[in-house]
Amino acid sequence: MNASPEKRSKTNEYKREYRQGHKTSMKFAINRFHEIVNQGPLYVCMCCDQLWYKHSVRCTNKLRQSKADIVKYLLNKTSVRNKEWVCQTCSRYLMKNEVPPCSIANGMAFPVKPDFFDLNELECRLLAPRIAFQKLMQVPSGRQLKIHGNIVNVPADVSHTVSILPRLQNQTATIKVKRMLNTMFTATDFLEDEERQNILNIAPGEGNRPLSVFRDKYCEELAYPGIFLGQAHPDNKQRLANIT
Repeated sequence: MNASPEKRSKTNEYKREYRQGHKTSMKFAINRFHEIVNQGPLYVCMCCDQLWYKHSVRCTNKLRQSKADIVKYLLNKTSVRNKEWVCQTCSRYLMKNEVPPCSIANGMAFPVKPDFFDLNELECRLLAPRIAFQKLMQVPSGRQLKIHGNIVNVPADVSHTVSILPRLQNQTATIKVKRMLNTMFTATDFLEDEERQNILNIAPGEGNRPLSVFRDKYCEELAYPGIFLGQAHPDNKQRLANIT
């Protein structure tokens, strides 16, 4: 049954207003998002010492007044506008007079890196007693990186690497590099026969059998020497609150 002209006119007017309002709300949401992330994660939580966005933290004034006993779990650290901030995750635990699992007071601080330990990513990989092969992917929401699939934890014998690096002055030489200008299918085997004896191969984990990350207790600390500096994280028995 056909609708009357007046009803069709009202329906069309409602659709136009709906579409216009939807466009306005989407534009407002996009602008609001850009305002929120405009400054970046500059707010330091004085409990877990992590960086957060403005909408993820709150000032500690009211928290200090209502929960005076939480002072022992807080750091004397200020950030944006010279104020003390605490993230919402830590705040939920503190409001219940519980120790936040990720707090510095719970043994979650990283070792202080000395000035002489200024290694790049390649140097850290060459010195790591464990090599963690993992596949990183972007999550659909937020585009942050996550681990996809299993982690292959390979032990590496770094004694050979340490014995040959750094190269002595009389052992330095130029490296032959071939630029592929014409096609990506250019053969990679471009060395001359007399040059192969001068090749330096460094593969610390070659030929070793992977270890289970559940049985290799300190695999994380051994895989990332640039972060843990050879020091192990405390066990749950040494923490105020258990972590998983």
